Amino acid sequence: MIWMVPGIFILFLNMFIDDFDTLLIGAEINT
Repeated sequence: MIWMVPGIFILFLNMFIDDFDTLLIGAEINT
């Protein structure tokens, strides 16, 4: 089951990057 850990980590990393992207885009629109 250890092989699942990197996949979960990448999934969370992906979600975090998506949220960060949205924040950056929102900041650009607000400026």
